[in-house]
Amino acid sequence: MKVNLNTVITDFYGEVLPRAYFGFPSGVPTDLRYVVVTVLGTAFRDEVNLAPVEKIGRYKLAIKIMDANTEVDLVAEEVALIKKLVGKWTTPLVVGQVDCLLESKPTGISVKKE
Repeated sequence: MKVNLNTVITDFYGEVLPRAYFGFPSGVPTDLRYVVVTVLGTAFRDEVNLAPVEKIGRYKLAIKIMDANTEVDLVAEEVALIKKLVGKWTTPLVVGQVDCLLESKPTGISVKKE
């Protein structure tokens, strides 16, 4: 399934969510690529015994996503893994949008026009 990685994540009012939302000092907008690569590279507390082969798989998926231009073709297993990790990592605001974007569905939030 093709996924647009450059889609920005917004708040419920349609304002672009800066990366500072996640605690990083930056005014850079948060896009789907940033969220996905971040969760793939995160070591979760409940995964301290994660097998090296699974860690390598996440690393390779992150590289695949970083190497893609605008879109990446993901298989169902990759989408399921990303959804699981995003769900562990962040708030319903972001989890809901990522779920919609990975399924090529509208998020229901309109980006505010200036």
